[in-house]
Amino acid sequence: MTKQVTKLTAALALALASLVLLVATAVAAPAASPTALTVTTSPQLDAHGHPLAGQYLLVATLKTSGGQAVANQPVSFYEQVQFVGKVRDALIGTATTDSDGTATMTYQPTVTGDHALLARSTGSAQYAQSQATSTLPVNLAVSPFPVTTEPLAAVRTALSLAVLLVVLAVWAFLIGLAVRAVVGIRSGATAAQPAAWGATFPEEYRGEEARIEASR
Repeated sequence: MTKQVTKLTAALALALASLVLLVATAVAAPAASPTALTVTTSPQLDAHGHPLAGQYLLVATLKTSGGQAVANQPVSFYEQVQFVGKVRDALIGTATTDSDGTATMTYQPTVTGDHALLARSTGSAQYAQSQATSTLPVNLAVSPFPVTTEPLAAVRTALSLAVLLVVLAVWAFLIGLAVRAVVGIRSGATAAQPAAWGATFPEEYRGEEARIEASR
């Protein structure tokens, strides 16, 4: 009986010590600082400052509630799309904030219209999670897979045209032969017709025919 009481007491003491340690740790750990995230969009520019067709720059800025920039924090960009009757977040990509608290990413939509964007910081033990939304109007969409011309496309086109011309020439030659054959057959048939009766008999027969007619 005494041993059982001793074991129970030890177990209760261990549980109490664990609870005290947990509470002390929670009290000692500082709470994550609240943050504010903003997201803006603009046309993507080339090295000469000219807009790139169909490309846009997504900019997310992460700051504390006091306005201090938050660096080295991952920010994920999403497009909110309708899928199977629900709005879902399609990941565009993830970037890390710099010393100014800014994370940037280039986006190239494949369809025109208004695109609902979402930027979200994942948060950390020091900084709380935050998110922001924006709408990107797209008037020009460019496919991410450019149309390329096959190296031998021109040769293949020229070869096809040459084959077509040869076939047409052969058909024209055969039709010409057929026409000439038909004309030759008709000419031969006309020449083979018998001459008139008077032209086919010799002169003496024609004289005899005249005497017979006179005697009548």
